[in-house]
Amino acid sequence: MKRNHLIKHLALLSLILVTGINAASKVEVEIEDFAFVPQQITILQGDTVEWKNRDNMGHTSTSGSPGEPNGLWDSGIISKDQTFSYVFDTSGTFNYYCKPHPWMTGVVTVNPKPDTGDTVVVGVTEKYGQTLSILDAGNSYITVYLPEAGYVSLILYDASGREISLVAQGNYVAGLYKISKPEVKSGVYFIRLVTGKLAVTRKIIEI
Repeated sequence: MKRNHLIKHLALLSLILVTGINAASKVEVEIEDFAFVPQQITILQGDTVEWKNRDNMGHTSTSGSPGEPNGLWDSGIISKDQTFSYVFDTSGTFNYYCKPHPWMTGVVTVNPKPDTGDTVVVGVTEKYGQTLSILDAGNSYITVYLPEAGYVSLILYDASGREISLVAQGNYVAGLYKISKPEVKSGVYFIRLVTGKLAVTRKIIEI
């Protein structure tokens, strides 16, 4: 019985890990007052951007630059209260504009998915609560807990406060993350986790 219970537990954990790693987010951009709001967004590879038109006038979301569409996507006219969605399967910087109103432009920056060495477990709120946390920063990984989905930055600083490395950045689902730590020389460092209006910092001593 114990062995069967262990097998079921491991199978469930594997499912949770795969679900967390493959989960994608949807980021919304509103079209209002003849502008894309926000005008610049940063997402992860595999995420979806949804444009919703709040104006009475019809608009488009067309990839490329005014007068020079590149054919990646073209919404056609989006009427009031209608939406258009596009999945970004590749990383990079993507410019777009509105065909009828070419002064309306926007930028989508797509960051690559986390390294395959990074893992995430979702559905652990019961254990860790609603507190943004850096649980561990030893050895080769930094373990962080995100109580809710959102845009996250994980930055490594030296003892003087100088930024050493942008360890991770982008939209993440809620969960427990194990993120590869960059190699650094011996010394004192600080790792800072920022998401929304919350931030937490932890001291690291590298020997």
